[in-house]
Amino acid sequence: MKLDNNITIELDTQPVEANRQKIRDGLHAFNVEQIGLEKQLSLFAFDSYRELIGGVLFSIEKQSIFIDILWVAEKYRGKGIGGRLLARAEEVGRQHGIHYSTTDTFAFQAV
Repeated sequence: MKLDNNITIELDTQPVEANRQKIRDGLHAFNVEQIGLEKQLSLFAFDSYRELIGGVLFSIEKQSIFIDILWVAEKYRGKGIGGRLLARAEEVGRQHGIHYSTTDTFAFQAV
């Protein structure tokens, strides 16, 4: 699709990861300009063999923590690990004076 000023819009069914990352980085930079960002943090869950079985990636922003990714290995789902990771992330937020958390998810993931 050709637009004004020699700009084109192209569908890419096998995009280069660097292009996808540039889009993510651009949006992240814009969001930081708008709402600020104090810290990016991670919490990890390990089994007794120190194998990583889950985690949550989140950031502390001006007025909330933003839960970016929450994942638990299939074998460990339904055991409360995800809830404990979220509770700990919220606790970290409260330690920074934040009382709100936000995330974005699909309905089937939220179960």
